[in-house]
Amino acid sequence: MVLDRSEMRNCPECDVQLKVKNLPRHFKRIHGIEIGNSTVDIERALKRKNNGTLSKFRSSPRIQIAFSIIVVLILSLSIYYGMIYEGSFSDYGFQRANIFPIILDDDGMEEHHKQVKIPVSYISHKAKFYYYDSNGTKIRVFAVLGSDEKPRVAFDASENSYQEKKGFRQDGDKMVDNAGNMEFDIDTIGSLTLDNKFAPALLTWDYCCEKKNVAINITDLNTQRDLFK
Repeated sequence: MVLDRSEMRNCPECDVQLKVKNLPRHFKRIHGIEIGNSTVDIERALKRKNNGTLSKFRSSPRIQIAFSIIVVLILSLSIYYGMIYEGSFSDYGFQRANIFPIILDDDGMEEHHKQVKIPVSYISHKAKFYYYDSNGTKIRVFAVLGSDEKPRVAFDASENSYQEKKGFRQDGDKMVDNAGNMEFDIDTIGSLTLDNKFAPALLTWDYCCEKKNVAINITDLNTQRDLFK
Protein backbone atom coordinates (compact mmCIF):
# COMPACT_ATOMS: atom_id res chain seq x y z
CA MET A 1 0.00 0.00 0.00
CA VAL A 2 1.38 3.35 -1.09
CA LEU A 3 1.48 5.95 1.65
CA ASP A 4 -0.68 8.96 0.82
CA ARG A 5 1.33 11.93 2.07
CA SER A 6 -1.75 14.19 2.01
CA GLU A 7 -3.90 12.00 4.24
CA MET A 8 -4.51 12.84 7.89
CA ARG A 9 -2.87 10.63 10.52
CA ASN A 10 -2.25 10.87 14.27
CA CYS A 11 1.21 11.59 15.57
CA PRO A 12 2.45 8.47 17.42
CA GLU A 13 4.00 10.66 20.10
CA CYS A 14 1.27 13.13 21.03
CA ASP A 15 -1.74 11.82 19.10
CA VAL A 16 -2.38 15.15 17.42
CA GLN A 17 -3.86 14.81 13.94
CA LEU A 18 -1.92 16.23 11.00
CA LYS A 19 -1.09 15.56 7.36
CA VAL A 20 1.42 12.76 6.80
CA LYS A 21 3.70 15.06 4.80
CA ASN A 22 3.98 17.38 7.81
CA LEU A 23 4.98 14.63 10.21
CA PRO A 24 8.78 15.09 9.91
CA ARG A 25 8.55 18.83 10.61
CA HIS A 26 6.14 18.18 13.49
CA PHE A 27 8.50 15.59 15.02
CA LYS A 28 11.44 17.97 14.85
CA ARG A 29 9.65 21.11 16.10
CA ILE A 30 7.47 19.58 18.77
CA HIS A 31 9.33 16.46 19.91
CA GLY A 32 12.93 17.23 18.88
CA ILE A 33 13.16 13.99 16.89
CA GLU A 34 14.69 13.70 13.42
CA ILE A 35 12.85 11.02 11.40
CA GLY A 36 13.78 11.87 7.83
CA ASN A 37 11.50 13.03 5.08
CA SER A 38 11.34 9.90 2.89
CA THR A 39 8.25 7.74 2.61
CA VAL A 40 10.10 4.87 4.30
CA ASP A 41 11.13 7.08 7.24
CA ILE A 42 7.60 8.39 7.65
CA GLU A 43 6.08 4.90 7.52
CA ARG A 44 8.61 3.71 10.10
CA ALA A 45 7.75 6.66 12.34
CA LEU A 46 4.02 5.99 12.06
CA LYS A 47 4.57 2.33 13.03
CA ARG A 48 6.90 3.12 15.91
CA LYS A 49 5.83 2.25 19.42
CA ASN A 50 3.80 5.11 20.78
CA ASN A 51 5.72 6.72 23.65
CA GLY A 52 3.65 9.90 23.87
CA THR A 53 2.09 10.76 27.23
CA LEU A 54 -1.36 11.38 25.79
CA SER A 55 -1.31 8.17 23.81
CA LYS A 56 -0.13 6.23 26.84
CA PHE A 57 -2.99 7.73 28.80
CA ARG A 58 -5.55 6.77 26.17
CA SER A 59 -4.26 3.24 25.80
CA SER A 60 -3.75 2.39 29.46
CA PRO A 61 -6.81 1.83 31.71
CA ARG A 62 -4.52 1.78 34.76
CA ILE A 63 -3.18 5.24 33.99
CA GLN A 64 -6.72 6.52 33.43
CA ILE A 65 -7.87 5.11 36.78
CA ALA A 66 -4.84 6.58 38.59
CA PHE A 67 -5.45 9.95 36.97
CA SER A 68 -9.12 9.88 38.01
CA ILE A 69 -8.14 9.10 41.60
CA ILE A 70 -5.67 12.00 41.66
CA VAL A 71 -8.30 14.39 40.29
CA VAL A 72 -10.82 13.26 42.92
CA LEU A 73 -8.25 13.71 45.70
CA ILE A 74 -7.37 17.22 44.51
CA LEU A 75 -11.03 18.22 44.31
CA SER A 76 -11.73 16.72 47.73
CA LEU A 77 -8.85 18.64 49.29
CA SER A 78 -10.01 21.84 47.62
CA ILE A 79 -13.52 21.40 48.97
CA TYR A 80 -12.18 20.46 52.41
CA TYR A 81 -9.97 23.50 52.74
CA GLY A 82 -12.68 25.70 51.30
CA MET A 83 -15.26 24.51 53.84
CA ILE A 84 -13.13 23.95 56.93
CA TYR A 85 -10.60 26.73 56.68
CA GLU A 86 -12.50 29.39 54.81
CA GLY A 87 -13.28 31.20 58.03
CA SER A 88 -9.71 31.05 59.31
CA PHE A 89 -8.29 32.74 56.24
CA SER A 90 -11.23 34.95 55.29
CA ASP A 91 -10.81 38.63 54.78
CA TYR A 92 -14.14 39.73 56.20
CA GLY A 93 -14.36 43.18 57.70
CA PHE A 94 -16.95 45.75 58.62
CA GLN A 95 -20.12 45.40 56.58
CA ARG A 96 -21.38 48.41 54.67
CA ALA A 97 -23.23 50.75 57.00
CA ASN A 98 -25.56 53.71 56.49
CA ILE A 99 -26.04 56.70 58.71
CA PHE A 100 -29.09 56.37 60.95
CA PRO A 101 -32.27 57.29 59.03
CA ILE A 102 -33.47 59.62 61.80
CA ILE A 103 -31.17 61.68 64.02
CA LEU A 104 -32.54 63.98 66.72
CA ASP A 105 -29.40 65.79 67.74
CA ASP A 106 -30.33 69.47 67.79
CA ASP A 107 -27.92 71.76 69.59
CA GLY A 108 -30.70 73.03 71.82
CA MET A 109 -31.61 69.61 73.19
CA GLU A 110 -30.42 68.27 76.48
CA GLU A 111 -27.97 65.42 76.04
CA HIS A 112 -30.30 62.70 77.32
CA HIS A 113 -33.01 63.72 74.83
CA LYS A 114 -30.81 63.32 71.75
CA GLN A 115 -31.64 60.16 69.85
CA VAL A 116 -31.20 58.20 66.67
CA LYS A 117 -34.09 56.19 65.27
CA ILE A 118 -34.61 53.32 62.87
CA PRO A 119 -38.09 52.90 61.39
CA VAL A 120 -39.36 49.45 62.27
CA SER A 121 -40.40 49.05 58.65
CA TYR A 122 -36.69 49.19 57.72
CA ILE A 123 -35.83 46.19 59.88
CA SER A 124 -36.05 42.74 58.32
CA HIS A 125 -34.53 39.29 58.65
CA LYS A 126 -31.53 40.60 56.75
CA ALA A 127 -29.25 42.49 59.11
CA LYS A 128 -28.78 46.19 58.36
CA PHE A 129 -25.88 48.21 59.69
CA TYR A 130 -25.96 51.86 60.80
CA TYR A 131 -23.51 54.32 62.27
CA TYR A 132 -23.55 57.51 64.28
CA ASP A 133 -20.68 59.95 63.92
CA SER A 134 -19.64 60.89 67.44
CA ASN A 135 -17.02 63.60 67.04
CA GLY A 136 -15.25 61.67 64.31
CA THR A 137 -15.78 58.20 65.76
CA LYS A 138 -18.32 56.12 63.85
CA ILE A 139 -20.28 54.11 66.39
CA ARG A 140 -21.75 51.13 64.56
CA VAL A 141 -24.98 49.25 65.25
CA PHE A 142 -26.87 46.49 63.48
CA ALA A 143 -30.57 45.69 63.53
CA VAL A 144 -32.25 42.46 62.47
CA LEU A 145 -35.52 40.64 63.15
CA GLY A 146 -35.58 37.54 65.30
CA SER A 147 -37.73 34.48 64.66
CA ASP A 148 -40.48 36.16 66.73
CA GLU A 149 -40.51 39.08 64.25
CA LYS A 150 -39.16 41.44 66.92
CA PRO A 151 -36.05 43.60 66.42
CA ARG A 152 -32.66 42.60 67.75
CA VAL A 153 -30.34 45.60 68.03
CA ALA A 154 -26.73 45.57 69.23
CA PHE A 155 -23.34 47.18 68.73
CA ASP A 156 -21.36 45.94 65.73
CA ALA A 157 -18.46 44.96 68.00
CA SER A 158 -17.73 42.73 70.95
CA GLU A 159 -15.70 43.43 74.05
CA ASN A 160 -13.34 40.63 73.08
CA SER A 161 -12.49 41.46 69.45
CA TYR A 162 -13.33 45.14 68.99
CA GLN A 163 -9.64 45.95 68.46
CA GLU A 164 -9.73 43.96 65.20
CA LYS A 165 -12.22 46.52 63.79
CA LYS A 166 -14.09 43.87 61.78
CA GLY A 167 -17.53 43.72 63.34
CA PHE A 168 -20.11 41.05 62.59
CA ARG A 169 -21.73 39.53 59.51
CA GLN A 170 -24.93 37.56 59.12
CA ASP A 171 -25.02 33.89 58.20
CA GLY A 172 -28.61 32.68 58.08
CA ASP A 173 -30.11 32.87 61.58
CA LYS A 174 -26.76 33.72 63.16
CA MET A 175 -24.47 36.71 63.48
CA VAL A 176 -20.80 35.81 63.07
CA ASP A 177 -17.81 37.59 64.55
CA ASN A 178 -15.58 38.48 61.59
CA ALA A 179 -12.48 38.42 63.78
CA GLY A 180 -12.94 35.06 65.48
CA ASN A 181 -15.78 33.49 63.45
CA MET A 182 -17.80 32.79 66.59
CA GLU A 183 -21.53 32.42 65.88
CA PHE A 184 -24.46 33.77 67.87
CA ASP A 185 -28.12 32.98 67.38
CA ILE A 186 -29.93 36.13 66.31
CA ASP A 187 -32.71 35.39 68.79
CA THR A 188 -30.25 35.71 71.71
CA ILE A 189 -28.75 39.01 70.60
CA GLY A 190 -29.57 42.00 72.75
CA SER A 191 -30.66 39.90 75.69
CA LEU A 192 -29.75 41.49 79.00
CA THR A 193 -29.17 38.01 80.40
CA LEU A 194 -26.48 37.33 77.79
CA ASP A 195 -23.21 38.00 79.62
CA ASN A 196 -20.69 37.10 76.93
CA LYS A 197 -17.76 39.33 76.01
CA PHE A 198 -17.55 37.56 72.63
CA ALA A 199 -21.14 38.43 71.68
CA PRO A 200 -22.25 41.71 70.10
CA ALA A 201 -22.09 44.32 72.85
CA LEU A 202 -25.44 45.07 74.44
CA LEU A 203 -27.23 48.28 73.51
CA THR A 204 -30.19 49.82 75.30
CA TRP A 205 -33.03 50.80 72.95
CA ASP A 206 -36.78 51.24 73.04
CA TYR A 207 -39.79 51.55 70.79
CA CYS A 208 -41.25 54.98 70.20
CA CYS A 209 -43.96 56.67 68.18
CA GLU A 210 -46.49 53.85 68.60
CA LYS A 211 -43.82 51.25 67.91
CA LYS A 212 -43.07 52.73 64.50
CA ASN A 213 -39.44 53.42 65.34
CA VAL A 214 -36.61 51.84 67.29
CA ALA A 215 -35.14 54.68 69.35
CA ILE A 216 -31.61 54.77 70.77
CA ASN A 217 -30.33 57.48 73.05
CA ILE A 218 -27.04 58.97 71.92
CA THR A 219 -25.82 58.81 75.49
CA ASP A 220 -26.29 55.02 75.29
CA LEU A 221 -24.38 54.90 72.01
CA ASN A 222 -21.51 56.79 73.60
CA THR A 223 -21.21 54.28 76.43
CA GLN A 224 -19.37 51.99 73.98
CA ARG A 225 -17.64 54.68 71.94
CA ASP A 226 -14.25 53.23 72.86
CA LEU A 227 -15.08 50.04 70.94
CA PHE A 228 -14.87 51.98 67.68
CA LYS A 229 -11.96 54.36 68.24
